Amino acid sequence: MPSANAMRRTEILMFNGMDELDDGDVLTSG
Repeated sequence: MPSANAMRRTEILMFNGMDELDDGDVLTSG
């Protein structure tokens, strides 16, 4: 089911983005 794969990929991207925010000081900007 491509939908499930897309959702999982989106979750991974979101988690990766959160990790990047954790590493940087972008949290203050957002």
